[in-house]
Amino acid sequence: MMLCLAMICLGLSGQGSGLAHGGDARVERALVQELAQATAPGAWVENRGQWRESVEFVFGRGAVRAWVGAGALWIEQRALVGEARQEVRGHVVRLTMESGSLSAVRGRARAAGERSYLMGRDRRRWQVGVPAWEELVCAGVVEGVDLVLRPEGESFAYDLHIAAGVSAGSVVWRVEGARGVRVDRSGTLVIETPLGELLQRTPVAWEVTPGGRRVSVESGFRVLGKERFGFWVRREDRDRALVIDPGFEWGSFLGDADFERVNDVAVLETGVAVCCGVTYSLDFPTVAGPYASSLAGQADAFVSVFSPDGAHLMQSTFLGGTEDDEATAVVHLGGAGYLVAGSTSSAGFPMATGAWQAQHAGGVDGFVLELDHLLRSIVGGTFLGTGGGERIRDVALSAAGVDVCGSTSSSFFPTTGGAWQTIFGGGNGVTGDGFVTRFDVGLGQMIWSTFVGGSQNDVATTLAVAASGEVLVGGSSGSQNLPVTAGALDTTHNGGTDGFVALVGAAGQQALFCSFLGGAGSDVVEGVCFGPGGDVFVGGWTESSGFPVTSGGHDLAFGGVAEGFLARIAAGGSTLAWSTFVGGGDEDRVNALAYNDEAGLVSVGMTRSDDFETTTYAFDRSFNGATGLGASDGFVCMWSAAGELEYASYLGGYNNDEAHGLDLVGSAAIICGWTTSSNHPISGGAFDPTYDFSGLPDGFCLRINADRYPAYFGAGKPNSLGIVAELFASGIPSAADGSYEIWVESYLPGEVGYLFHGSATQAWPFAGGSLLIAPPIARGELIPFDFFGGGGATIEITPSMIGQTSYFQAWFTDPGDPWGVGTSGGLEVTWYP
Repeated sequence: MMLCLAMICLGLSGQGSGLAHGGDARVERALVQELAQATAPGAWVENRGQWRESVEFVFGRGAVRAWVGAGALWIEQRALVGEARQEVRGHVVRLTMESGSLSAVRGRARAAGERSYLMGRDRRRWQVGVPAWEELVCAGVVEGVDLVLRPEGESFAYDLHIAAGVSAGSVVWRVEGARGVRVDRSGTLVIETPLGELLQRTPVAWEVTPGGRRVSVESGFRVLGKERFGFWVRREDRDRALVIDPGFEWGSFLGDADFERVNDVAVLETGVAVCCGVTYSLDFPTVAGPYASSLAGQADAFVSVFSPDGAHLMQSTFLGGTEDDEATAVVHLGGAGYLVAGSTSSAGFPMATGAWQAQHAGGVDGFVLELDHLLRSIVGGTFLGTGGGERIRDVALSAAGVDVCGSTSSSFFPTTGGAWQTIFGGGNGVTGDGFVTRFDVGLGQMIWSTFVGGSQNDVATTLAVAASGEVLVGGSSGSQNLPVTAGALDTTHNGGTDGFVALVGAAGQQALFCSFLGGAGSDVVEGVCFGPGGDVFVGGWTESSGFPVTSGGHDLAFGGVAEGFLARIAAGGSTLAWSTFVGGGDEDRVNALAYNDEAGLVSVGMTRSDDFETTTYAFDRSFNGATGLGASDGFVCMWSAAGELEYASYLGGYNNDEAHGLDLVGSAAIICGWTTSSNHPISGGAFDPTYDFSGLPDGFCLRINADRYPAYFGAGKPNSLGIVAELFASGIPSAADGSYEIWVESYLPGEVGYLFHGSATQAWPFAGGSLLIAPPIARGELIPFDFFGGGGATIEITPSMIGQTSYFQAWFTDPGDPWGVGTSGGLEVTWYP
């Protein structure tokens, strides 16, 4: 099993450190250097002789520093003290594993970049190219227990991997150098030191069955005196693995009184999220010292960076000239800066010196810019245009270079000798052909460039790059003579506009495969990514009822005007592993997708369907717009690699909402898009919690993790009508949002019930059904049922609840039942700050 303990973070109490009020700004400047360091991913740096021998690995971020060595974990706090708050003081605590040792330590997963230490005049002592690691694995800290250390947020976290049959109680930490250890009312472990407090949030955990189903279990800290602490876990099955820590973590509007659209988002391992798009607002939010702080034309591109908790806009800048400009894609450079791409009509659009194409060619040109991590300067860049019409739709970064894709209306678009397609195919002069172009990482040289298309209109909308340099590209094609490859999945144009998928070789000289994907109507591929075993995932939308879905697909019925789709194509591009529609009875579109091993396959988009399928534990199970009036909601769906729907939720308010961009960090998804809904889901501590009420779109960016949402458990008893009562949750289980609604559907009008709750589960025979909550059981509010047999109770979230898990079940009167009592199923909710 695995027990993951949430982030060890530095909490400065203000009393012990003297850092309240006026000292805070000095701490930020002198210690944390927040703007610079928050964009640099934390990592464990190996000791190659730059530190004393007893140190094996060092982690440093902000005001917290840690190292592993001499069989222990050392954590150092630093703070400014003294009357002038100018003296830096540090304090170290030492954590050792009782009945064990942190001795067999190795790095796992190399972090981006290397470090060099040029200390002193003796060059023989200089250390160059020192590796850093995203994770450390300490094997056998106690028999049957491994420890994994990793960066998280502004600090680091550790996981305990506990073998089957081994008790979590065997893990005991001993703390030296602290004044005491205690657990506060919220379940947080507090290590008290002269400079403040080190905090570990309450561990939350669930078991994973062999079939992949998640079963929540309780866990917490045990204080064993002033210097020792351990853990307790209430297991159901010791042979199950254990996984942790989910949720709707934050959401924020992004914009001002005019039109905004957020097109793409990228997230660092630290949780810092960078997004890009277009704004028409004079007062679009920027921060001190950006590259550009004012709108230059009617519409400018923008790049904005959110802190890991979404509460702060860390950096933000306009990018544009006197005409229209838009950023459509962004990637991060591992904390060193950002690449942003898009299109511009502005001759005066800012460009770096040394660019492959330094001058705007006229009309609409594509652009790629590299910005420093503070968004204060342009490090590199290039235009990509001919004076006709070129638009860059997507950008990707790899060891091979910077790859972009898009569309061009010009036969003079630059291609390179020996490329897959060097001749412009044609089109109506608006989109023409798609293209894929690779630049060097400095954007000063074109490595290769190819058209992608036939004699009609073709657009390359999305791309992904393999570690070996091949480029996976998708889009739409109206060309019957698109150069598909022999043996591909579909070599025949099906009518209208077909989607297409192609894998271009690392040298750009050939298509390893190229296939149509569609039916007789219009079809568009909006997202592609690589999956397990070299397979590829494809998503988009279709107006074709005959779109190729597989017999094992999740949804085989074409439901409306347009339907989203997802497909997994086997490596080599010749067969469909699975394919499914995504949607309901109206218009639905998949706009972006992403995959990793932790989150699985995640897709986002828009829907106008009030019957869009959602899962029972979704954040929002109801369509929020006015049905039949053309309103839209965003959505997020999470799938297994085999195409099984694991989570699906609406994302929106009572007007129009669309999700357009997506990136993953661990099991969390960062989603962006636009909304005209003032009640779009936004967290209480967000940077901007308020829609501008202009009626024009605002951008939004939010972080969601489906594992944090309420889970349903146990079985309710059929009532006298033969129907099982249901519990529904509404809202975010977060103190930042104040209260939480739990609704009971009994189907018995005019009756009354109570919502009972407790801190553990246990199925007991009760009134002809099952009592799902273990004693002690608390009775909540009285629930009078309305004419339709439904009623709700509001849960006020208090500080003492944070980190705790509550279990709910409704009991209600049922005159037709032999016992006179009805019961619902159970609802599990974990409360968050």
